[in-house]
Amino acid sequence: MGVRFLPRYLSSLSDNIVRTFEIELKNILDYGYLTIDFRDKKKVTLLSDVKGCISPVRFKDPMDYVIFCELVVNLSKKLMIDFYTDDKEFSKKGKKAYTLLETNLNFDSIWLTMIHTDDCI
Repeated sequence: MGVRFLPRYLSSLSDNIVRTFEIELKNILDYGYLTIDFRDKKKVTLLSDVKGCISPVRFKDPMDYVIFCELVVNLSKKLMIDFYTDDKEFSKKGKKAYTLLETNLNFDSIWLTMIHTDDCI
């Protein structure tokens, strides 16, 4: 049947479940390293390098750009992500931008997988 045919209420249900378990998840996962600490010179330099590298890619809105930048600045051997989205345009632009990062900044192809949910059928 596929992801795109699931009832819409499941999205709300999953949001409620995440909020319910968020406190427990914080005890298991250290989210502190997922934020960009602008006092950390290495992170700021990496963010600058990422922005310069992906500048040819035009995301449809500024928040998509910010989400992508925060996501990739935190990728590493310790944090690899399968990123699911129902936003086809974000998925397309994210894949294009990540290809530039692989080519120009030696990001590993296994660190990030952009998955458009319609492709999960």
